[in-house]
Amino acid sequence: MGVICLGQVADDSDNNTEISKLIMILDNAGIYTIGELMGMTFADLLDISRIGTKRRDLFFKLLQRLSSNPELLMTENEIKRLKKLEGIKNRLREMGMIR
Repeated sequence: MGVICLGQVADDSDNNTEISKLIMILDNAGIYTIGELMGMTFADLLDISRIGTKRRDLFFKLLQRLSSNPELLMTENEIKRLKKLEGIKNRLREMGMIR
């Protein structure tokens, strides 16, 4: 999942310009995925030029929002599909076919 998805978890209180700058800074630093970000230490993050306290706090807020609500990145079809699958699983449990 690309770092561009950080923009998808923004809400009305977030500064979209700062989010765009943060994504651009990460891209310029060669960090393209959320997985790469998660593998970084706090010191690694501080080594990225142009990420100060304000952008770092924004970054952590966006990552926390993403980890708390991963469905923010899901499309409407994916959400419907998961709900349908859960209904099927529940029915199979009722029938004793799965646990």
